[in-house]
Amino acid sequence: ALDAGVRLARTPQERARGQQYLAAVEGRTRNTRVFGSISTGLRYQTNANLATDNTKILLGGGSILRPAGASPRHEWNPFVLGNIGDSYDLQTQNEASIDSSLAFYGTRQIGDKTLSTTAAEATIGPAFKPLRITLPNLKVRAYAILGGSYLDDQFFSDEAGVGFSATYPINDRLAVDTAYEYRREHYHNVDGFFFADLLSGNYNLARLRGAYQISPDQSVSVELVYHRDVMF
Repeated sequence: ALDAGVRLARTPQERARGQQYLAAVEGRTRNTRVFGSISTGLRYQTNANLATDNTKILLGGGSILRPAGASPRHEWNPFVLGNIGDSYDLQTQNEASIDSSLAFYGTRQIGDKTLSTTAAEATIGPAFKPLRITLPNLKVRAYAILGGSYLDDQFFSDEAGVGFSATYPINDRLAVDTAYEYRREHYHNVDGFFFADLLSGNYNLARLRGAYQISPDQSVSVELVYHRDVMF
């Protein structure tokens, strides 16, 4: 009926408004919702290799002069940063869905190519509202984590883990969410990082965040993050 009404609209403005309504209705009736963002740019760093600016460094319990190649490096690099998400509605009373995400980051150094980095991390798992009567706004999600990275076009790290998150909107303006993630990460020695394998281990992350909506386009948030790393 709505489609017929659009065809019978008398003015272009009425037809355009009807098409907008049709698009909104179609979007709400689809089982799958895809969203994401991507950004790119050119960045300048005064210390791209995170080197110390001290002329002397400690090594083996003694002090030695810093090698010339270990000084801070000024670098330009183009970069790309983005994320893509997908939510597949299972059409259940507890609003269950299968949510997945992909976050990625890449740089190409203009000077020192050994600092060029590519990294990506994917998650997938179910999300649902477990307490529809007592806490109807509470939504929880459990998910698997898989990721990896390249340094100077060499395979540098891989990771696998699990995560759990919970989100609870207290009212129209205030919401809180929490998450816990466990990752087992393996680092591989590459030309520019000979002892990277010493960083391999179990990584734990816990987060608690509160967000308050000041206006439709402004918000303020407070976040507490706890890390615990166990290397092996």
